[in-house]
Amino acid sequence: MPNAYIKFYDNFVQDILTGAKTQTIRYGWKSIPSAGDIVDAIASDSGEVFAKIKIAEIDQLTIQECANRDFEGHINYSTPEEVVSSMREYYDDIDMDSTVICIEFEVVESNPNL
Repeated sequence: MPNAYIKFYDNFVQDILTGAKTQTIRYGWKSIPSAGDIVDAIASDSGEVFAKIKIAEIDQLTIQECANRDFEGHINYSTPEEVVSSMREYYDDIDMDSTVICIEFEVVESNPNL
């Protein structure tokens, strides 16, 4: 069963709700959602569901491919080392041989109470 939610740090919530952030990169997921799935977007600090997002596209990329990709709606990386360094903030065990999951999404419903 794919993840029925994706957690985001609170500082990304407004960017997601306004459409400025439309992609996220994850590592180590055993179960991956599919394009077309609708999942909850959860603010990590509060645990609140702030939106429902529809998965537009899923790609599994090597660290090298991630560094070479032009991400719209996400930070772009210059080198594989930059990818690993940035991702280590969230994942201690990521390294140059890792594969990451790139998720493109769109907000289909937002929680007006947040």
